[in-house]
Amino acid sequence: MSWRTLGALVAFLLVFGSVYYLEVYRHKEVRQGESGKKLLSFQKENVRAIEIIEGKKHTRLAKRGEYWFLEKPMESLASADEVNYLLDTLLGMEKNEELAPSGALSPVAYGIGPGASEVRLTLEGEKVVRLWVGKKAPVEYAQYLALGEQSHVFLVNSVLDYTLGKNADEFRERRLFAMGANQPVEATIRTNGVSLTIRKQDGRWRVESPKGPEYDDAEVSLLGAAIEGLKRQEFLDDVTAELKERIRSEVKGRIEIVTKEGKKWNLLIGPQEKEAHLALLEPGSEAFRLTSYDVSAVLKAPVALQKKEVFSVSEKDLQEIRIVRYLSDSKPGNLTFVVRKEGEEYSLLQGGKPRKPAYNLSIFVDGLLGVRARYVLEGKPGATSSVGLDKPDFTVTLVTSGGSTTEAALKRTQRGEETKVFLKVTGKDAYCEVDPFLWDRLDRLTRPIS
Repeated sequence: MSWRTLGALVAFLLVFGSVYYLEVYRHKEVRQGESGKKLLSFQKENVRAIEIIEGKKHTRLAKRGEYWFLEKPMESLASADEVNYLLDTLLGMEKNEELAPSGALSPVAYGIGPGASEVRLTLEGEKVVRLWVGKKAPVEYAQYLALGEQSHVFLVNSVLDYTLGKNADEFRERRLFAMGANQPVEATIRTNGVSLTIRKQDGRWRVESPKGPEYDDAEVSLLGAAIEGLKRQEFLDDVTAELKERIRSEVKGRIEIVTKEGKKWNLLIGPQEKEAHLALLEPGSEAFRLTSYDVSAVLKAPVALQKKEVFSVSEKDLQEIRIVRYLSDSKPGNLTFVVRKEGEEYSLLQGGKPRKPAYNLSIFVDGLLGVRARYVLEGKPGATSSVGLDKPDFTVTLVTSGGSTTEAALKRTQRGEETKVFLKVTGKDAYCEVDPFLWDRLDRLTRPIS
């Protein structure tokens, strides 16, 4: 090794050692005494405005009353969650070290100078606190910041690149009904030619119309909550008249909403594009995208909210189950069975005579009383005949100790390898699809003896 090479190596090691000491080791030493001291000592309730300036990018958030608003680069209600996260990040920063830049270690060496990102916090009384954001430090999860003047530099335990690098849309409120006064209290959903109106009373959503069917309170509550919590997946600014007309002409569903303050809104849900739907909120003609998941959660027909329990009969009240098995046209007559409750046990009769059941009758009764609809289907004219319920395979009648009866017809259909079983309770307009296990158990229980 030549003296020149050796000299260059020694010089490199001296410079590297100095930088390491200044940038890393010295920070570790001072940090022990500075740890836990907040960079900003005021509370977030005292903040009235936040400005983030990064070159030509200027974002301003301001508090009006109890709500935050985005004022630059556009006017919009701001997301309280995003603003609180930003404030918690800024006010949670702790000083690891206070630096005194001079000479070669000027603020510019820490990334603070012309073109540096700036944060301005306006407090009560119009006092303005300025933060200058420098580069990341070579120690883990730390960054250089200047407070007030650019020469007043600190090393803090935070990295603000992600928080401050958000675009304006990320600070906008995505919920359609975020403010207390504009919370929905009534909604009429129109889709596929049917209408459903729900209303919120005493904190609970209930079906206002159509009357008649029994509705599942949990399903109604989920629908109301879905409408209250609707969020824009994507903002569409500078929307053309052609796009608005497309949404109106290809509308998939419409929701007419009345809010607490009595204002009426029309939400038009238009065509699907990939995993989202175009939507329009009137008055105002604001356009945006909704996720397909949200659309499916709010565009509900009355049958979707009906109770999924097929038989509202408890085992305690049950007295007997009458089953009629309809034979094919090539076989004469039908087979009639009765499952009778005798104390805690059940017996099976055929034509008034005892018959040994093919399996445990308690299992059959539990399965029958507990059956739930997979899907509740609209009972339009001709709908039941289209699935064969006008010529059922079985009818099942539940008789209670009080003398009330509930009768249902079942039909199994086979299309290729797909098997479906449909059920309709007498007196109800709608019918439903149920698990094929019910048909299978009825078949085993009533199969003709060869």
